[in-house]
Amino acid sequence: MASYESEVYGAETQRLAKLLALEEADTAPWSRKELAKVLFHQLKSPLRLGVVSSGPRLGVALPELNAQECAAFNTFEEVLDHPHPPVELLRLIKEFAKAHFENSQPHLPREIAGVLYITSIAVALAKCSQRITQLDDPSLRRGIAWALEQAWVADRCKVMLTDALKCLPTE
Repeated sequence: MASYESEVYGAETQRLAKLLALEEADTAPWSRKELAKVLFHQLKSPLRLGVVSSGPRLGVALPELNAQECAAFNTFEEVLDHPHPPVELLRLIKEFAKAHFENSQPHLPREIAGVLYITSIAVALAKCSQRITQLDDPSLRRGIAWALEQAWVADRCKVMLTDALKCLPTE
């Protein structure tokens, strides 16, 4: 297993859950309108550029993916909106978001990184029947609930998040 994979898949559930614990005091001073624009821009951004620019840990993985399978996906949005996207691309988006969330000087607002993180997990669960996180169900529900509460999150992302909630066992 590659070193970046062991870092990701070996992470403790509590550490991953902390990624979703966005407190008001932690957030940058972005307005709802600004966050909506940043999310829109990120969804339209080229996937290859975004992933490669996140550092060697992620940039190495993209070329290793099946070129034919991934050729149809140019942007983050194309992956997330696809009826059955490649799970490896969803994992890359999750790791891209996690890298930005954990970075002390991220290029993306932490709120955007949190939404991309939880949405990639939600899409894998709802559209691919794959769990790409070690988060337990209550932590996953909290992360989804947080994203759904954000007025600036795009409606199509909220649909993906709601679909994932339906895949989780009821409490």
